[in-house]
Amino acid sequence: MEGKRFHFVWLDEECPIDLFNTIRLGRIGAYHGRILWTFTVVNSWNPTIEKIMARTKTLKKRYCDHPKIKHDLP
Repeated sequence: MEGKRFHFVWLDEECPIDLFNTIRLGRIGAYHGRILWTFTVVNSWNPTIEKIMARTKTLKKRYCDHPKIKHDLP
């Protein structure tokens, strides 16, 4: 929404990195604004998640035994 500022934004599944950066840098109205992003990692991460996870530090991992995943997840 052009020109609006939000305190809470809920993204679902496939969000392009450009839209995510616009929301993160310009649409969250205050320092305490929050973004909730729900997605399913059954078929792997999308490119946006890959870019975000590349800049993070993993504090804890756990093994996922779902038949399609079968590896450690952060």
